[in-house]
Amino acid sequence: MMPVYMIQAGKDGPIKIGWSRNPNGRGRLSQLQTAHYEELRIVRIIEESIEGVLHRYFGANLIRGEWFHFSPEMLTVTVAELMSLSKRGALPPHPLSDIRKANARWGGQKSGNNRNGRTVLRGGEMVAR
Repeated sequence: MMPVYMIQAGKDGPIKIGWSRNPNGRGRLSQLQTAHYEELRIVRIIEESIEGVLHRYFGANLIRGEWFHFSPEMLTVTVAELMSLSKRGALPPHPLSDIRKANARWGGQKSGNNRNGRTVLRGGEMVAR
């Protein structure tokens, strides 16, 4: 089982939701801090492998990749609540599911973002965000 972390940029900045065997110390926090201009801090660690469930639950807050606009609910929602919604099929689709479908259509090619914030498939097609 991989712990899921929520790392926040600054005092009220965006949250990265990801997983790591070692989210603090010399682990993921340290790796991310090297490339980030704001101070990062871990605001929550969940000892369950529910990264995808969290991405779906907070999908409306998605900024890009695994970064989300902060919501106070990120600090309070319980694993039991999330799993109940997941089992009932009550979670929205993953916020990146359209991009993943497009990638599958192009033979699993990876995507990236251009300077205009559009997702570009490495086959040349652009998908507006």
